[in-house]
This record gives sequence, structure tokens and C-alpha cells, in this order.
Amino acid sequence: MPLTNPAPVVHQNLQMAIKQKQESTKPAAPRKGLLSSAKQADRSEQDDILNPSRRVASYVEIIMQKREEMKNGTA
Repeated sequence: MPLTNPAPVVHQNLQMAIKQKQESTKPAAPRKGLLSSAKQADRSEQDDILNPSRRVASYVEIIMQKREEMKNGTA
């Protein structure tokens, strides 16, 4: 059976991407040592920005936050 409405699948994928982004933003212990690399953390943030699905997920998350603010009357 062909997929006629991809919206539910897209919505589910966006929700998963938002959840993963929130879980990955937990602060990590700073690495300070001779063999640690600070560039690796910067590279992972750049990869998130370049990934189209992550970028769309961040836009959707911002829209959801603004909608909640309007609903609560704090905007």
C-alpha cells in the first residue's frame, strides 16, 4: 500500500529529532588534559547546524515555544 500522506511520519521524525536535541544539550564535564580535543565538540555543533533535519527540528521547536508563549499570554 503506497504512502499517501507522509505528514504523520514527518511529524514523528521531527518529534524524535527535538527530543534528541534536548537530550544532547545536557552539559558535559569539561575535558582538560593533554590528549583531549576541544575542536571535537565544536565540530558536532556545526554538523547539527548543517544537517537539514536538525535545522528544521530547531525551527519547529522555536515555533512551538512561541505558540506556548502566546497561549499562556506571556508574549
